[in-house]
Amino acid sequence: MRCLLPLLILLLAIAGCGDNANRENASRDNGRGVDNAPPRNTPDRVGPDPNDPARPGPVERPGGHYPDPSPPKYVELEWADWGDGKIAQVFESDHIEKLPEDTRAVSFNLVLWYDHGREARVGDAELARLKRLPQLRYLAVGVEMGDAGFKAISELPALEHLVLTSFYVVNAERLQMLQKLSSLKKLELHLSDKALDEDALKAFREARPDVSIIR
Repeated sequence: MRCLLPLLILLLAIAGCGDNANRENASRDNGRGVDNAPPRNTPDRVGPDPNDPARPGPVERPGGHYPDPSPPKYVELEWADWGDGKIAQVFESDHIEKLPEDTRAVSFNLVLWYDHGREARVGDAELARLKRLPQLRYLAVGVEMGDAGFKAISELPALEHLVLTSFYVVNAERLQMLQKLSSLKKLELHLSDKALDEDALKAFREARPDVSIIR
């Protein structure tokens, strides 16, 4: 028993020294930290708050998809060579009023941009205003039009050459309107197969054998 008492006292002294050392280390860590301590939520260790409204958005990767550009705000009236004269390239509604009364050739065109963007800014209403051009002999329509557009074309007194290029339907009723064009000499039809009524075209040929039809 006398031998065990000093040994017990020695063990208690060693344990007490270890606790003091741990408390001292913890105190130092609170002041300056240690290298192997886990990262704390401090600005130099974490990224920006994802809920912060001032946080910048994601950066587009090179080669990624970018939004298509907006269509042109306005397209100017253009003129191109046409035989021994000029043909007006119409894109906007107000171009009709800019055409001289002796204009002989007009083309209605889509406004194009980027790879696939397109927009028709002229149509039936603008075709109806072509009646102010009594010498109009050539007309190409590359925009959508309806019955009102075909009716307007049928009332052009001097029209000789008509080109229809689009995906609008050309049916019996609309071809019958074009039969009224007594001055018509040539009709070009650059349409999809489903847009043209073949039986109606056959009837048009029989009614107007004087008109050359080009497809």
